This record gives sequence, C-alpha cells and structure tokens, in this order.
Amino acid sequence: MKKSPGIMSILSLAIISLIIVQVIKITITSKTTNAVNIPAASYSLIKPVRANLQLSNIKDNKSSLLIQKERMAKGGVIGTSGKGVVALRFDDYQNVFKKKIYPMLVARGLPCSMALISRFNTAQSWGKGTTWDDIREWNRNGVEIWSHGTDHKDYSKSGYSGLYNQIVTSKEEIEVQGIKVVGWALPGVKPSTRNLPYNGLTKPSHYNSTTGRLLMNTYALTEAYVYSPRRVLPMNIYHGLGHVTASDGRETVSSVIEEINIAIKNKSGIEIMCHAGNLGKPGKLTFKDFETILNYIKMQWDKGLIEVLTPSGIYFADPDSSSRLKLNADDSFEGLTTANSGAWNGVRNLTGKTIETRTGRTGKNFLRIKSGAIQSVVTQKIVNLDKLGVSGEQFVFEGWFRPYGSKDTTAVVQINDYDNPHKLKIVKKAVSEGRGWTRQRFVFCIPPGTKNITFSLYGDTESGIDWDDISIKKI
Repeated sequence: MKKSPGIMSILSLAIISLIIVQVIKITITSKTTNAVNIPAASYSLIKPVRANLQLSNIKDNKSSLLIQKERMAKGGVIGTSGKGVVALRFDDYQNVFKKKIYPMLVARGLPCSMALISRFNTAQSWGKGTTWDDIREWNRNGVEIWSHGTDHKDYSKSGYSGLYNQIVTSKEEIEVQGIKVVGWALPGVKPSTRNLPYNGLTKPSHYNSTTGRLLMNTYALTEAYVYSPRRVLPMNIYHGLGHVTASDGRETVSSVIEEINIAIKNKSGIEIMCHAGNLGKPGKLTFKDFETILNYIKMQWDKGLIEVLTPSGIYFADPDSSSRLKLNADDSFEGLTTANSGAWNGVRNLTGKTIETRTGRTGKNFLRIKSGAIQSVVTQKIVNLDKLGVSGEQFVFEGWFRPYGSKDTTAVVQINDYDNPHKLKIVKKAVSEGRGWTRQRFVFCIPPGTKNITFSLYGDTESGIDWDDISIKKI
C-alpha cells in the first residue's frame, strides 16, 4: 500500500527523535562516568577525578543564583598561582574544639570550618558548655560556619516538615545570631527507619530528589559523600564533595601528610575533617598527632608550597589563575611619600613616621615608625564591603615587620568596624624574630552587615618598627 507524504513525514520525525534520544543518553552516560564515586578503600591509590555536575539542568535557577552570589563573595576566583589547597573542617564536639583545637588554630593563623547543629547547646552532650558568644568569637577569628542540621538526629518520622527543619530552619537559627552560614554539611545520622536520612547523598542521582532540591535551593554549597575527597582544581561542582576524616581511626599522621603532599604535587585540593571529640580515644589519633598535622600544614604554607583556604574557598580556587580579591591597596608602599601616603590616608600624625626608599622586603620602599612616635598608627579605610558582597566572609591578613633598632619589637594590627566599633574590634600582636623580617598572619571575618572597616598598623612605642608587604586577601 502506498503511504501518504504526511505519514512518511511523521515516521521520519519519529526516527530522528529516537536517534537524538540515544545520543543524549550516550552524552549523559559519558558525563556521569567522570562523576563516579571512588570507594574509600582505594581513593588514595589513584589520581584525582574531575567531577562534573551540570547544575544548568536544574529547572529552578535559584540554585544557580545562590552559587553566583557565593562566587561574588569569593571575589569571582581565588587564584593560587600554581599551588594546591588544603582546607580544615571540624564537625560537632564544640566543647573539645573550644578547649583543645581552637587555640591551636589561632596560634598558627589557620582558617577552618565548623559543621554546627543550630541547637548545639541543648540537643547533644558535646555542645553543652558552649555559647553563641563562643561561636561568634570563633567565626570572627577564621572559623566559617556550615549548617549540620538542627540536632544531629533522624527527622524521617516527621516527614517533609522534619527535613525542612533540618535544612532550612537550621540555617535561619544560626544566621539570626549574626553569622553567615556558607553551606550545609551532611551529618552522620543513625537511621530510625528503613530509609537513609537525606536520601543517602552517596551518588550524584541522590541530589535529584526532594532532599537534593531543597538543599540546592537553600545553600550554594553542600558537602556529602558523592565524590572522592581529592579535588581537581578549579572545581566544576558545588554539591556532594567529600573529605578525608583524620580523627576516626581510618587515617594515620603519615597518610594525612601524604594527602597534603599529593595536593602539593598535583596542584589539587584536599579537605581534612576532624571530630575533635574522637582524638585521644583508643585506636584514634592523639591531640599531639593532630598538632603534628597542623604544624606540617603551616610549614608548607609558610614555604609557599600550598595555600590554606576555608572549605568554602576551595570551591573557587584555581591554580591556573593569580587573580585574588585583595581589600587593601598600596601594600608595598612603593611610590609613596609621607606627603603622598596613598591609601594610608588615615595617618593622623606623620611625626616619627617615614616611608623609606631603600632595602624594603621585596622592593625599595617600606614604612618606618620610629620609637616614641606620637600616635604611631597608620590606617587604611576600606569601604562599601556590603556592595562588594563580602560581608560575613573570612579573610587572611599578612604583613611583614622588623625592629628598627637593637631591641625586639611588638607588631600590632587592629581591625575595626568603622561605623560600629563595638561590633568588630580585632587586635593581633606578634613579636619580632631576630633583626630580619618577621611574618604576621591571622584570619578574621567581616561580620554580616558590615559596610566599612579600618585596619591600622603600629608597634611597641619603646622600639621602632618597619612594615612592608601588607595584604588582606580572600580565603
């Protein structure tokens, strides 16, 4: 029987459609292969795999807008100039973190994250004795906060309202305390039903669920167990990334240091997670062991072999870039004079201060404040931080100083909220090491809602001080 042209056209379209569908299936399969979860038993034996989760396929673009906003908060990109990245994460056990870990981090100027349940001081024993003032202090000094749910318990019997409570309400309860929540970290919850809480979150497909959509529409970043702990930089993924757990008996000091060395060699990233309350238990790392790891990280950072960023910062790190948000200007004092002090225009009294034009640390110029200088403070004002989108973000201050004279000197850096000094006042001191240049480095947060800050340099009035190469950079 002779077929009509109309029927032939329909059949042709059907065949073409079938071919297109098969091509799409093949393409999707190829992309999914790159995102395969590497078993924990073997991930340390192979090279990192670049994960690729196409968020553009999500119909609701709220997730993409959240990522864009977070990228803006990180300055677009955190260029590491050819270096790999280490990030530190701590889950739960706020009481032990407060007593043992936090002082170690501050002493070494290391940033980290805290995966925090919003009801930490009532829902679990390991949060009791910690206050919101403690959390705010940690946050102001380099500890970014991730939501870990409300109570670290299975919500399943409460259905969607319980899920919403853990994901959305937890964020609201933390942020009402004046703290930015940068992401959500999957808690290891013991199931109370046959189903895994949070849909498991061990495969990319697990994010294509009610849980996944709620997470991605609430947070720009989430961490789980979808991908290998090793991260190829720059990242093309913002949800489901894993970590190495140093505290729970699966790792040794040597194996953690090996992961750091691999990040250095491959210019890749690694996040090291610790349950502080497990350190010192039988079969686990001791606090001394963990201190050894921290010392190794700081040593590699000091040598310029690796960058230490926050866990949220590593998502935007790029070894192929040198671009990085720096808040201050005139960091090396080159081209400046006391008559033309550039961005250091907050100097009230130039008596006893000079901008020298020889033997700076990296160039010719450096700032000198002589002993006994009256009002020996030099200041920069940094404005419009709210418009820049960095309120609530962590930064690292780094500067170099040396004594001017025969005595050791104490360098002092002060950072204030220009409009509300009581809201932010950070004072950091460091003592010179010999007659050469000494590095001063510390991490701090610009609290949410902050518009303008000032940062000031000064020193011990009994001995002079030289300053050079000052920077405030995004981490």
